[in-house]
Amino acid sequence: MPLVAFSSPKGGVGRTTLAATVAVALRRLGWRVLAIDFDRQNALRLNFELADDLRGVAHDFEANRDWNEIAVETPAGVHLIPFGAVPAHDWLRLHGHLTQNPGWLRQRLAPLAEQRDLVVIADLPTSPSQLNVELDGYADVHVVPLLADAMSLAVLPRLQRGEYLLAGNTQPAPQVGYVINQVDPRRQLCRDVLALSRDVLGADLFGMVHLDEGVAEAAACQLTVLDYAPESAASYDIMAIAQRVHASLAPV
Repeated sequence: MPLVAFSSPKGGVGRTTLAATVAVALRRLGWRVLAIDFDRQNALRLNFELADDLRGVAHDFEANRDWNEIAVETPAGVHLIPFGAVPAHDWLRLHGHLTQNPGWLRQRLAPLAEQRDLVVIADLPTSPSQLNVELDGYADVHVVPLLADAMSLAVLPRLQRGEYLLAGNTQPAPQVGYVINQVDPRRQLCRDVLALSRDVLGADLFGMVHLDEGVAEAAACQLTVLDYAPESAASYDIMAIAQRVHASLAPV
C-alpha cells in the first residue's frame, strides 16, 4: 500500500483539488485508489459530488471504527474517507487522541498495507499537527504544490532543507515532488518562477499546472477537471504529474 501525501507550507495553493485530481488520474492508470481527507475543512469530498453529512475520520475515532465501513465509492471510481463535518471542539478531541495514542493512524492504515495494488492519497492540513507527525514519515511520496509567485519562491530553500516536513530521520526518506500550480505563461513572473524552479529542483519538480478556467468550472460542478474538461491544458498537466507519481511507486 503506497501512501502519497499532499501537503504544503501555505494554504490557497490548490492542494486539495490537486490531490483529488491525481487520485482520479492514478485510478485511470490502473491503481485502486483510496483518498483520505485529514483536513478539518472536509473539502476533498467536494470534488466527488458527495454530501457533507458523511461520517469520516473525525467521527467515532475513540471506538477505533474500521475505516472500511466509512469509505464510500465516488462516481469517479475512487474510494473516499472524508474528514467529517465536525465542530472545532471535536477536532481538538481528535488531536488530543492522536497525541495520547501515538501510532493510532498507522494502526488504522495497517489493514490496507498488504494491498500492493492500492494507493492511498492523503490530503494533509497546511498547519503542522499531530496528523503530520504521524504521516509525514510514513508516506512513500510527498507532493508539495506551490504557486508561481514570489512567496513560493521565497520558501523554496527551506522546503528543500526539509524544514516543513516532520519525517525526522525516517529511513528510507520519503521522496518529495514539487508542483507549480496555476501557471499563467502570459505573466513574466510566472515564467521566471517556473524557470528558476526547474533549475533549483531539477528532477524533484514533478510538473506544472496551467492556470485553467476548466479547474474552477469543474469545482463549481463538484467534479475534477479530468471528468469535466478532459481535453483541457490542466487535465494534460495533471495526468503528467500522476505519471510521475506512478513511476515513483512500486509497480502494480
